[in-house]
Amino acid sequence: MTLHIRLYRAIAYFALASMLASTACAGLFNPQPSISEVTLTTGFVSDYRPADTTVTFYADSPRVCCSARVSGAVPATTVKASWTSVKGGMSKEAKPVIREDTAVCDKDCYVGFTLPAPEDGFINGDYRVDLSISGAPKASGTFSILKDPSVPIPGINSFTDDPPRITAGQEAVLKWKVTGASRVNIQPAPGTVAAEGSQAVNPAVDTTYTLYAVNRGGCSLSH
Repeated sequence: MTLHIRLYRAIAYFALASMLASTACAGLFNPQPSISEVTLTTGFVSDYRPADTTVTFYADSPRVCCSARVSGAVPATTVKASWTSVKGGMSKEAKPVIREDTAVCDKDCYVGFTLPAPEDGFINGDYRVDLSISGAPKASGTFSILKDPSVPIPGINSFTDDPPRITAGQEAVLKWKVTGASRVNIQPAPGTVAAEGSQAVNPAVDTTYTLYAVNRGGCSLSH
């Protein structure tokens, strides 16, 4: 009886050792993808590598970019970026996520995500970008948006349409002149424009055009 008990124990130990070895091999030959080198940047160079490194952006920054390196990727590895307002910022507390994007990797590579500026510029505050793979959190980066109170907001000298009333399909000409702005945008069209100029438009329905003039001090707008 004693001999059989020892034999059973030996078999159990062998089975346990085999299971642990199998688990170790599975982890060795099927590594889980990971994310490293999370970098906040103003833009990208080749293959989504960061053009620079910064954690400070401004009200008139055209975009915020995030670059990261994915290792251990297999075909169709999906990386998700969630841009979140932490303090102040562009989103209400009830809904802190500002934007979500995904990128797909088939091998080890860099991925890039972009948070474009709103037409009226970024709102100062603290922000975070969280990166996950298949729903599992992997890495994050933080950054701040600053508004410079020493910089006067842009001046909109004029913003007119000629003629002010048209019928559908007719042409009107928008004219504007702005001072002190680093970026000028007219919505819904023509988009980004120079500080002074004119543009013909042909709205098919009643349309309100809004001019946004942004600098580090904030935004001025006119309808």
